[in-house]
Amino acid sequence: ARFSLKGLLSDDGIQLSRAEVHDALICLVNENNEYKSNLARAFSSGKKKEGGNNPLTVIVKRARLENVEFRMVNATKENGTDSRYGVNWNNIDLILNAEAKAIKYSDGTFSGQFNHIDFSEHCGLEIDELSCKLEYSETLLSFEDLFLKDKNTSLKLKELSFSMDDNQ
Repeated sequence: ARFSLKGLLSDDGIQLSRAEVHDALICLVNENNEYKSNLARAFSSGKKKEGGNNPLTVIVKRARLENVEFRMVNATKENGTDSRYGVNWNNIDLILNAEAKAIKYSDGTFSGQFNHIDFSEHCGLEIDELSCKLEYSETLLSFEDLFLKDKNTSLKLKELSFSMDDNQ
């Protein structure tokens, strides 16, 4: 990682100009509490902003991931998906390689510009190429300028959004 002390100690959160991760495990757990995720709970500064907690903010200008296992567990909902028949979106477990820029995580929302991603999910799904601008939160998954390619399919979309709000 390349960073400055000013970027690490900023009131705007942790800022890295470049990060590379190799052969790692990242586990994100969405929690049903005041922090919303295990990362926000672990990195909470304990400082209070007016009107509530100071959310964890991490900004990475450029990132490269190689052979990274990413697990996302949604502990806020019951695990009702039968994972024998495709991806269990409440408990994702994948191995990925990626190159990205303008990555931001703040208050449960993750966004970034992904120039290249390839991955395999434990259910058998394999993506050879994925690029897009992405935003993910507890209630929204949004892709812009999406390109997706697997062994049988090539897909290009200007915009694709999924609402995960139970009220919509």
